Amino acid sequence: MVLVNPQRGAQSIGVIWIALALVIAAFLGAALGMVWQSSGLGADDEEVLVEDEPVKAPQSAQAH
Repeated sequence: MVLVNPQRGAQSIGVIWIALALVIAAFLGAALGMVWQSSGLGADDEEVLVEDEPVKAPQSAQAH
């Protein structure tokens, strides 16, 4: 009586390849994302910096 399917060993190797492919894809995606971000592609050319006015306390707080 056979307790183990002989084909099952070949299927477990596929899991290793899929896991390896996912790890490689994650690192490549992160590397390409960092290159894209550092290149400035897709960013607005004009950045307007506005100085905020100081926040004033409400008049009810100033009366005390």
